[in-house]
Amino acid sequence: MARKLSRHRRLAHIPLDDFNGRGDAHAAAAAVVAATAGGWVVDGCVWQVPPGVWESADLVIHLDYAKRVHYARILRRALRRLRAGGGWAVVGDEWDNARVVRRWADENRAAWAAAGGITTADVEIVRCRNPREAQLLIARITG
Repeated sequence: MARKLSRHRRLAHIPLDDFNGRGDAHAAAAAVVAATAGGWVVDGCVWQVPPGVWESADLVIHLDYAKRVHYARILRRALRRLRAGGGWAVVGDEWDNARVVRRWADENRAAWAAAGGITTADVEIVRCRNPREAQLLIARITG
């Protein structure tokens, strides 16, 4: 969804997962966002987004899906990657993703909400609770 939106609007696509394992991931992501001219779309879990990114955002699309939706997507992605010749290592990668969802999704969501969520009142927040809501939103934006 983030890639589609960034292509349609001709904006940079910045996946937060690309910063995992790079020292201070929040600082690295915030620095890239600050250095990106012409606009951007950040792709990641709400609790991964650095505060510096929130303050410079115009719109937040929060995909707040049930865990079963995440599990189904992880399984489909693992099978697709396996068929593409990725080997069994990709299944291990996706299994790790499923464990993260099972173990930390609810805890991270609760901690993020308790901390106040998005810290700036200047950001419009659109919350999609299921993939259909997100599809309709993207169709409206790109339509």
